[in-house]
Amino acid sequence: KNDAVNYPTLSFKDRVVSVALSRSVELGFKTVACASTGNLANSVAANAALTLQAGVILKFNATVAIQVDGALNVQGTAGSPVILTSYKDDAYGGDTNGDGSSTPAPGDWGYLLVGSSGRATFTYATSRYGGYYSNYAMVQTNSGAVLSLTNSTIAYSRRSGIHSSGTTVTVANSTITANTSYGLYANGGILSLTSSTVNANNTGVQVYNATSTTLTGNTFTNNTGYAIEVTDTNGGSDPTLTGNTGSGNGHNAIRLSVTFVTAASLTVNPGLVELI
Repeated sequence: KNDAVNYPTLSFKDRVVSVALSRSVELGFKTVACASTGNLANSVAANAALTLQAGVILKFNATVAIQVDGALNVQGTAGSPVILTSYKDDAYGGDTNGDGSSTPAPGDWGYLLVGSSGRATFTYATSRYGGYYSNYAMVQTNSGAVLSLTNSTIAYSRRSGIHSSGTTVTVANSTITANTSYGLYANGGILSLTSSTVNANNTGVQVYNATSTTLTGNTFTNNTGYAIEVTDTNGGSDPTLTGNTGSGNGHNAIRLSVTFVTAASLTVNPGLVELI
Protein backbone atom coordinates (compact mmCIF):
# COMPACT_ATOMS: atom_id res chain seq x y z
CA LYS A 1 0.00 0.00 0.00
CA ASN A 2 1.29 3.47 -0.90
CA ASP A 3 0.77 5.46 2.31
CA ALA A 4 1.94 8.63 0.57
CA VAL A 5 -1.41 8.88 -1.24
CA ASN A 6 -3.58 8.28 1.82
CA TYR A 7 -4.81 10.52 4.63
CA PRO A 8 -4.46 11.97 7.17
CA THR A 9 -1.32 13.70 5.84
CA LEU A 10 -0.38 11.88 2.61
CA SER A 11 2.88 10.81 4.25
CA PHE A 12 4.46 7.37 4.60
CA LYS A 13 5.06 8.34 8.24
CA ASP A 14 1.34 8.18 9.11
CA ARG A 15 1.34 4.42 9.66
CA VAL A 16 4.26 4.33 12.12
CA VAL A 17 2.98 7.39 13.95
CA SER A 18 -0.49 5.84 14.29
CA VAL A 19 1.01 2.68 15.80
CA ALA A 20 3.27 4.69 18.14
CA LEU A 21 0.44 6.88 19.40
CA SER A 22 -1.88 3.92 19.92
CA ARG A 23 0.80 2.22 22.01
CA SER A 24 1.37 5.45 23.95
CA VAL A 25 -2.30 5.52 24.91
CA GLU A 26 -2.13 1.91 26.04
CA LEU A 27 0.84 2.78 28.26
CA GLY A 28 -0.95 5.76 29.79
CA PHE A 29 1.08 8.59 28.29
CA LYS A 30 -0.78 11.92 28.08
CA THR A 31 1.73 13.88 25.98
CA VAL A 32 3.73 13.07 22.89
CA ALA A 33 6.45 15.13 21.22
CA CYS A 34 8.83 14.80 18.32
CA ALA A 35 11.81 16.63 16.84
CA SER A 36 10.78 17.52 13.30
CA THR A 37 10.68 20.39 10.84
CA GLY A 38 8.58 18.53 8.34
CA ASN A 39 5.92 15.90 7.86
CA LEU A 40 6.69 13.83 10.97
CA ALA A 41 5.34 16.64 13.16
CA ASN A 42 2.35 17.03 10.84
CA SER A 43 1.63 13.33 11.13
CA VAL A 44 1.88 13.37 14.94
CA ALA A 45 -0.57 16.29 15.10
CA ALA A 46 -2.95 14.69 12.61
CA ASN A 47 -3.05 11.36 14.44
CA ALA A 48 -3.52 12.92 17.87
CA ALA A 49 -7.02 13.01 19.35
CA LEU A 50 -8.78 15.19 21.89
CA THR A 51 -11.98 14.09 23.60
CA LEU A 52 -14.27 16.50 25.43
CA GLN A 53 -16.42 14.58 27.88
CA ALA A 54 -20.03 15.32 28.86
CA GLY A 55 -20.44 18.46 30.95
CA VAL A 56 -17.21 20.16 29.84
CA ILE A 57 -17.54 23.96 29.47
CA LEU A 58 -14.93 25.87 27.47
CA LYS A 59 -14.98 29.69 27.48
CA PHE A 60 -12.89 31.82 25.13
CA ASN A 61 -11.93 35.45 24.60
CA ALA A 62 -11.74 37.34 21.32
CA THR A 63 -8.26 36.22 20.28
CA VAL A 64 -8.86 32.48 20.67
CA ALA A 65 -8.96 30.25 17.62
CA ILE A 66 -8.81 26.46 17.69
CA GLN A 67 -7.40 24.34 14.86
CA VAL A 68 -8.08 20.63 14.65
CA ASP A 69 -5.55 18.70 12.56
CA GLY A 70 -6.12 15.39 14.28
CA ALA A 71 -9.38 14.21 15.81
CA LEU A 72 -11.76 16.14 18.04
CA ASN A 73 -14.45 14.05 19.73
CA VAL A 74 -17.04 16.08 21.60
CA GLN A 75 -19.12 13.62 23.58
CA GLY A 76 -21.89 15.40 25.43
CA THR A 77 -25.19 13.93 26.54
CA ALA A 78 -28.73 15.28 26.58
CA GLY A 79 -28.40 16.07 30.28
CA SER A 80 -24.78 17.22 30.17
CA PRO A 81 -23.92 18.85 26.85
CA VAL A 82 -20.46 20.17 26.02
CA ILE A 83 -20.38 23.98 25.76
CA LEU A 84 -18.04 26.20 23.71
CA THR A 85 -18.89 29.83 24.38
CA SER A 86 -17.84 33.36 25.27
CA TYR A 87 -15.94 34.14 28.46
CA LYS A 88 -18.75 36.62 29.15
CA ASP A 89 -21.44 33.92 29.01
CA ASP A 90 -22.58 33.58 32.62
CA ALA A 91 -25.38 31.19 31.60
CA TYR A 92 -22.85 28.34 31.65
CA GLY A 93 -20.47 27.90 34.55
CA GLY A 94 -21.44 31.21 36.17
CA ASP A 95 -19.31 34.36 36.31
CA THR A 96 -15.98 32.69 35.57
CA ASN A 97 -14.22 35.90 34.50
CA GLY A 98 -15.22 37.70 37.71
CA ASP A 99 -16.68 40.82 36.08
CA GLY A 100 -20.12 40.59 37.63
CA SER A 101 -23.13 40.31 35.42
CA SER A 102 -22.09 40.48 31.75
CA THR A 103 -23.79 39.98 28.42
CA PRO A 104 -22.14 37.84 25.73
CA ALA A 105 -22.24 38.97 22.11
CA PRO A 106 -21.53 37.48 18.68
CA GLY A 107 -17.80 37.69 17.98
CA ASP A 108 -16.66 37.35 21.58
CA TRP A 109 -14.24 34.62 20.50
CA GLY A 110 -12.65 33.45 17.27
CA TYR A 111 -13.37 30.16 15.56
CA LEU A 112 -12.90 26.43 15.45
CA LEU A 113 -11.13 25.34 12.26
CA VAL A 114 -11.05 21.73 11.16
CA GLY A 115 -7.93 21.41 9.02
CA SER A 116 -7.59 19.32 5.88
CA SER A 117 -6.46 16.28 7.88
CA GLY A 118 -8.87 16.93 10.75
CA ARG A 119 -11.97 15.07 11.89
CA ALA A 120 -14.41 16.67 14.32
CA THR A 121 -17.46 14.96 15.78
CA PHE A 122 -19.94 16.86 17.96
CA THR A 123 -22.63 15.03 19.91
CA TYR A 124 -24.88 17.03 22.24
CA ALA A 125 -22.69 20.11 21.99
CA THR A 126 -23.39 23.85 21.84
CA SER A 127 -21.10 26.39 20.20
CA ARG A 128 -22.08 30.06 20.42
CA TYR A 129 -20.88 33.69 20.32
CA GLY A 130 -17.86 33.05 18.06
CA GLY A 131 -16.97 34.65 14.73
CA TYR A 132 -14.55 37.37 15.84
CA TYR A 133 -12.37 37.20 12.72
CA SER A 134 -13.84 38.61 9.51
CA ASN A 135 -12.68 35.77 7.26
CA TYR A 136 -13.80 32.83 9.41
CA ALA A 137 -17.15 31.39 10.40
CA MET A 138 -17.52 30.20 13.98
CA VAL A 139 -17.02 26.63 12.71
CA GLN A 140 -14.84 26.48 9.60
CA THR A 141 -13.43 23.58 7.62
CA ASN A 142 -10.69 23.15 5.03
CA SER A 143 -10.81 20.86 2.03
CA GLY A 144 -10.55 17.22 3.00
CA ALA A 145 -11.83 17.65 6.55
CA VAL A 146 -14.71 15.69 8.07
CA LEU A 147 -17.28 17.38 10.30
CA SER A 148 -20.24 15.72 12.00
CA LEU A 149 -22.84 17.27 14.33
CA THR A 150 -25.65 15.37 16.04
CA ASN A 151 -28.10 16.85 18.56
CA SER A 152 -25.99 20.01 18.65
CA THR A 153 -26.48 23.77 18.41
CA ILE A 154 -24.56 26.41 16.42
CA ALA A 155 -25.70 29.88 17.48
CA TYR A 156 -24.93 33.60 17.63
CA SER A 157 -21.93 33.76 15.34
CA ARG A 158 -20.85 37.19 14.19
CA ARG A 159 -20.24 35.60 10.79
CA SER A 160 -21.66 32.35 9.44
CA GLY A 161 -22.42 29.50 11.78
CA ILE A 162 -20.68 26.85 9.65
CA HIS A 163 -18.58 27.40 6.52
CA SER A 164 -17.24 24.31 4.79
CA SER A 165 -14.94 24.07 1.78
CA GLY A 166 -14.51 20.75 0.03
CA THR A 167 -15.56 18.98 3.19
CA THR A 168 -17.78 16.07 4.20
CA VAL A 169 -20.35 17.65 6.52
CA THR A 170 -23.11 15.70 8.26
CA VAL A 171 -25.62 17.50 10.47
CA ALA A 172 -28.55 15.67 12.08
CA ASN A 173 -31.16 16.58 14.71
CA SER A 174 -29.41 19.88 15.35
CA THR A 175 -30.18 23.60 15.54
CA ILE A 176 -28.44 26.36 13.57
CA THR A 177 -29.77 29.68 14.79
CA ALA A 178 -29.22 33.45 15.02
CA ASN A 179 -26.01 33.60 13.01
CA THR A 180 -25.34 36.96 11.38
CA SER A 181 -24.52 35.62 7.90
CA TYR A 182 -25.30 32.10 6.64
CA GLY A 183 -26.52 29.46 8.99
CA LEU A 184 -24.54 26.96 6.93
CA TYR A 185 -22.51 27.61 3.77
CA ALA A 186 -21.09 24.65 1.87
CA ASN A 187 -18.65 25.27 -0.97
CA GLY A 188 -18.04 21.95 -2.69
CA GLY A 189 -17.75 18.69 -0.83
CA ILE A 190 -20.56 16.53 0.52
CA LEU A 191 -23.39 17.92 2.64
CA SER A 192 -26.09 16.04 4.51
CA LEU A 193 -28.50 18.06 6.67
CA THR A 194 -31.38 16.10 8.15
CA SER A 195 -34.10 16.57 10.77
CA SER A 196 -32.66 19.91 11.89
CA THR A 197 -33.90 23.43 12.61
CA VAL A 198 -32.40 26.41 10.79
CA ASN A 199 -33.80 29.73 11.95
CA ALA A 200 -33.12 33.45 12.38
CA ASN A 201 -29.97 33.50 10.26
CA ASN A 202 -29.44 35.67 7.18
CA THR A 203 -29.66 32.90 4.58
CA GLY A 204 -30.54 29.55 6.10
CA VAL A 205 -28.39 27.23 3.98
CA GLN A 206 -26.40 27.98 0.84
CA VAL A 207 -24.75 25.22 -1.18
CA TYR A 208 -22.34 25.95 -4.03
CA ASN A 209 -21.02 23.28 -6.38
CA ALA A 210 -21.26 20.45 -3.90
CA THR A 211 -20.61 16.97 -5.24
CA SER A 212 -23.54 15.69 -3.17
CA THR A 213 -26.32 17.58 -1.37
CA THR A 214 -29.00 16.03 0.83
CA LEU A 215 -31.43 18.25 2.74
CA THR A 216 -34.21 16.19 4.26
CA GLY A 217 -36.85 16.81 6.90
CA ASN A 218 -35.53 20.18 8.08
CA THR A 219 -37.44 23.21 9.37
CA PHE A 220 -36.50 26.71 8.11
CA THR A 221 -38.03 29.68 9.93
CA ASN A 222 -37.44 33.43 10.19
CA ASN A 223 -34.28 33.56 8.12
CA THR A 224 -33.83 37.04 6.62
CA GLY A 225 -33.15 35.85 3.07
CA TYR A 226 -33.86 32.54 1.38
CA ALA A 227 -34.46 29.41 3.37
CA ILE A 228 -32.26 27.39 0.99
CA GLU A 229 -30.08 28.29 -1.99
CA VAL A 230 -28.44 25.61 -4.13
CA THR A 231 -26.11 26.53 -7.00
CA ASP A 232 -24.35 24.03 -9.25
CA THR A 233 -22.28 25.23 -12.18
CA ASN A 234 -20.21 22.05 -12.46
CA GLY A 235 -22.92 19.56 -13.35
CA GLY A 236 -22.47 17.53 -10.18
CA SER A 237 -25.00 15.10 -8.77
CA ASP A 238 -28.57 16.35 -8.44
CA PRO A 239 -29.51 17.63 -4.97
CA THR A 240 -31.93 15.68 -2.81
CA LEU A 241 -34.42 18.09 -1.20
CA THR A 242 -37.33 16.36 0.50
CA GLY A 243 -39.70 17.01 3.37
CA ASN A 244 -38.31 20.42 4.33
CA THR A 245 -40.72 23.00 5.74
CA GLY A 246 -40.52 26.77 6.00
CA SER A 247 -42.32 29.82 7.36
CA GLY A 248 -41.50 33.42 8.19
CA ASN A 249 -38.40 33.56 5.98
CA GLY A 250 -37.63 36.63 3.88
CA HIS A 251 -38.14 34.31 0.90
CA ASN A 252 -40.09 31.19 1.77
CA ALA A 253 -38.40 29.44 -1.10
CA ILE A 254 -35.73 27.05 -2.24
CA ARG A 255 -33.67 28.89 -4.83
CA LEU A 256 -32.18 26.50 -7.36
CA SER A 257 -29.57 27.34 -9.97
CA VAL A 258 -28.88 23.79 -11.05
CA THR A 259 -28.40 21.83 -14.26
CA PHE A 260 -30.03 18.46 -13.63
CA VAL A 261 -27.81 15.66 -14.87
CA THR A 262 -30.28 12.79 -14.49
CA ALA A 263 -34.02 12.31 -14.86
CA ALA A 264 -35.10 14.26 -11.76
CA SER A 265 -38.29 15.10 -9.92
CA LEU A 266 -39.01 17.93 -7.50
CA THR A 267 -40.69 16.74 -4.32
CA VAL A 268 -42.98 18.66 -2.01
CA ASN A 269 -41.31 20.84 0.63
CA PRO A 270 -44.28 22.32 2.53
CA GLY A 271 -44.23 26.11 2.74
CA LEU A 272 -41.22 26.40 0.44
CA VAL A 273 -41.68 27.36 -3.22
CA GLU A 274 -38.98 26.02 -5.54
CA LEU A 275 -37.50 28.74 -7.74
CA ILE A 276 -35.40 27.68 -10.72
